[in-house]
Amino acid sequence: MSSEFIDYGLWRWRRGLPGDIRSRVRASFRVKYPVRFSGDGGSLIVDADKPINMGTFTEFLKMLGSVEGTDGSYIVRGKFGEAEVRVGQGGNKVLISSTSKELRVHIAGFVARASICGECNLCVNWCPTKALRRVGSGGPSFIVDESKCINCLLCSKACPSAQYLVYRRPEIRGGGLSLLPY
Repeated sequence: MSSEFIDYGLWRWRRGLPGDIRSRVRASFRVKYPVRFSGDGGSLIVDADKPINMGTFTEFLKMLGSVEGTDGSYIVRGKFGEAEVRVGQGGNKVLISSTSKELRVHIAGFVARASICGECNLCVNWCPTKALRRVGSGGPSFIVDESKCINCLLCSKACPSAQYLVYRRPEIRGGGLSLLPY
């Protein structure tokens, strides 16, 4: 967190900065989100500054239902619908195609979590069935026990990366992309 954010007390707004302040902060501090979005009615492109951890991303996709495919191209089927997911060369760009807006947003949250994990373990601690666990050392790597996972996505709701970089972003919540169903 930059010293300007602390000096001006901008850390106080957990749900996002008020509109008049948000535009000033972007103009003054040149805030650049580490995850950016573009897309149209049926697809969403997520562009992350850091490459995603492919193993973790694949494990996260299992939380949505069945996953078919490997090497960066997946079909995901579950309670939110069906999506085609393609990870670009280098792992920084992900194309998500689905008729379900909610599913596209949840997968975008997984991209943020697999790219910018702060290793806080909130996702592991909030999982009601303990289906999610951290493995290895030297970075964020997770395993999902599909037999325990109930697809509640409390882990994404608890994750600061997913919340602040995806779910609470103005363009997701009701701005230009209007992706969230709620």
